[in-house]
Amino acid sequence: MPAARREVGLARGPRVVFLGERAAVHGGGETSLTDLVRGIATAGFEPLVLIPGAGPIAAICRSAGIDWERFPLPRLRRPIAVAATVFRLVRLIRRTAAAVIHTAGPRAALIGGLAARWTGTPHVFHVRSSRAERWPGDRLILALTDRVLAVSHAAARRSHALAASPKVRVVPTGIPPIDFLDRIAARVVLGIPPEVPVCGVVGRVEADKGAGTVLAAWPAVRAAWPGAHLVFLGAVHPAIAARHDVQAEAVLFPGDHPGGARYLKAFDCLVHAARHEALPRVLIEAAFAGIPVVATRVGGVPEILPDGTCARLVEPDDPRALAAAVLALAGHPAERLMMTDNARQRATRMFDLETMIRRVRSTYEELLRDHTPTPRAMEARSR
Repeated sequence: MPAARREVGLARGPRVVFLGERAAVHGGGETSLTDLVRGIATAGFEPLVLIPGAGPIAAICRSAGIDWERFPLPRLRRPIAVAATVFRLVRLIRRTAAAVIHTAGPRAALIGGLAARWTGTPHVFHVRSSRAERWPGDRLILALTDRVLAVSHAAARRSHALAASPKVRVVPTGIPPIDFLDRIAARVVLGIPPEVPVCGVVGRVEADKGAGTVLAAWPAVRAAWPGAHLVFLGAVHPAIAARHDVQAEAVLFPGDHPGGARYLKAFDCLVHAARHEALPRVLIEAAFAGIPVVATRVGGVPEILPDGTCARLVEPDDPRALAAAVLALAGHPAERLMMTDNARQRATRMFDLETMIRRVRSTYEELLRDHTPTPRAMEARSR
């Protein structure tokens, strides 16, 4: 028996098998997955989480009393390994009497979809990216899926196949209540001077997240806003600043802090300069924290924070426009207050965790009500 919380037998409610591609919390997608699993566990379903191995997600499952098993997924370019993994998943579906398979990511969708079709089990695919996958591709995934849950309209339109499919439902990510630290406490933890103005960047420091654009914009911000500091909340080496014309004392790297959303109130402004996003969780968290935002107009960002009313949005890879937007917010406190009030109201209305759980649960119930297994599938499930 692979590593698991306990021996998995018949579920107390309909069993939902979540098939994931990562064991660690790589970003907002994994955090949202754990929120969803915990919510489904209180909504009349019995989740079983399949992940590549022990790690942060397994620890979250253990603490919540949720079953998990080690289930690594091979690369799709290894067809024999893929076939063996599909057969292993088929056996697990039969053993646990799974009622629904819920996947995220192309490998999970292909392997989970093939096993679901083999056993006659409804398959839900969760789209958390606004960029279409090259392989196996949305058209193939749709053929192996009964419902697609897209976190945003941008994600639902990421390919012609998804945009045209009646299987797609838009279910925005819901955020649980966050225990924000106040401004002073958050700055103490992050090592930020108490009185300086601060722009924060939260998340992985990489090209697609726009770290280079923010650093390229920073000298102009610093020149017009004396004393302003830039803080990268995430795992990054200070040497990144050396590749740009940035004063070392104006850029801080407090490192990676688990539960980074708790520290958002340390910032006077959140800067999010990504090149593509389906529905960036940190912007929803910033809305709940009451922090003004400057972000790029990509993917689902305008669905969270419409330009001009809830945030200032600029085009990606444009340091000059980014700097101008930051300085415009810095110089207009009434506009900042208006935007943060609007953003908080919008987030409360649109990105509530209970609403997301209710809509996912309704999807499961719809599938279980309408789904009639074939005789071959019923025989396979009974073995």
